[in-house]
Amino acid sequence: MDEKNPYRKRALEELKKALTEGRVDNDAIPVLEALNSSPRYVTTSSCSGRIQLIEVEDLGRKEGSNWVAKFHSWPGEEAILERVRGWRGRGYLILQCQSPIFHVRCRTLQDGVELVNLARECGFKYSSIRSVKLDSKGTAREFSAVVELLTPSRMDLPLGHGGELFVDEATLRRLLPLFLRCFNKGKKALRRFTKSISQLSPQG
Repeated sequence: MDEKNPYRKRALEELKKALTEGRVDNDAIPVLEALNSSPRYVTTSSCSGRIQLIEVEDLGRKEGSNWVAKFHSWPGEEAILERVRGWRGRGYLILQCQSPIFHVRCRTLQDGVELVNLARECGFKYSSIRSVKLDSKGTAREFSAVVELLTPSRMDLPLGHGGELFVDEATLRRLLPLFLRCFNKGKKALRRFTKSISQLSPQG
């Protein structure tokens, strides 16, 4: 563990606790281990991609949302349909395929640029530097460059509202293979990125 930077030390301690408590999905762990092994980076949040059913009070709002089901590996059509059949909520029920996503603080701005470029080459086309804090001289502060690593693999389908479904089961069965394809694309990019992290020089 790099103890020179107190922020990085604290973030790694929090990750270790999350791993111990089983709060990190397995497919994300190799990426977290590879990035955090370099003193140039420290991860702050992660998800390896997921299929989820979520209920929201209003479209486009996260406030008051509730998970109906969440899967980090493909659960099969029947598992999804079973959760849909059992839904009796009041808000909007949305089926989502969500991309793998990682938030990483980088020691320098150049470290962040290098990470974003590598991720984009691996299929994380929506990766970007989200924010940077500058000191009085206009230089990026250490570990202030925040990078988001994200693929284009996302789909959202409103299924119902107020306990009433918009689509019948036969229609949903025809749509689920599209969600599987989306999910697999995200996982493919994740595997490619995991193998490519070694291209990043340890010290920069």
